[in-house]
Amino acid sequence: EGAGPPFPHVPTRFLNEAESLDFASALRLRVVPHRLCRSQLEVTEAFRAFGPVVALKACSPAVPHKSVLGLVALDVADEDEARRVFQRIWERMEHTFPTREGVLVEPMIRSRREIVVGARVDPAFGPVVLVGDGGPYAEVLAGTTLLIPPFLISLPAGIYCAVRPDAVLARFILGASVLGISVPVFLTGI
Repeated sequence: EGAGPPFPHVPTRFLNEAESLDFASALRLRVVPHRLCRSQLEVTEAFRAFGPVVALKACSPAVPHKSVLGLVALDVADEDEARRVFQRIWERMEHTFPTREGVLVEPMIRSRREIVVGARVDPAFGPVVLVGDGGPYAEVLAGTTLLIPPFLISLPAGIYCAVRPDAVLARFILGASVLGISVPVFLTGI
C-alpha cells in the first residue's frame, strides 16, 4: 500500500493541530471531525454541523499547549456561546502569539483516551517517534516513549508493552479496531 502521504513540509517545528489531524487522517487514522474557523459565521456553521456540544481550541503552530494558556473551551452547548468563545480565543491569540491560523471546532467526544504521536528527524539519530499519553500534561508525566523506526509490524504486542509498560495504553495504540490501522504500520513510513 506504500508508505502513505508525504510528510507536510512546514518551516516551523510543529504542525498546527488542523494540519496534524489532516495528515493523520490521510494515513487512515481515525481522528476527531474538525473545522478550522476564522470567523463567527464559520464557527456557527461548524457548531451546526458538530453540535449539540462542541469544543473550541486555538490553532497555531506557536501554541502546542493550548489548555494551559486558556485557549480551549469544552462543553460549548449553543451557537451564541460558541461565537463568544471564538471571539475570546481569537483576541487572546492576537495579543499573545505571532500567528493565529484559526480556531478549531470539534464535536465533544467522551470516554476516549488521548494519545500523542509525534515525529521529527533528529540530527544525531535520524527519524525518531514519540508515542504515549497525550493531553495537556503529556510532557510533564512520564507516559511517553521515544522510538527509532523502522518498526517491525510482525512483533507481538507484548514487546511493545515491554517498551511501554502501560498495557492499557499499548493495547489502545496497537488496537486496529480503535485506530483503523496499527500504529507500527503507520510508523514504518517515517
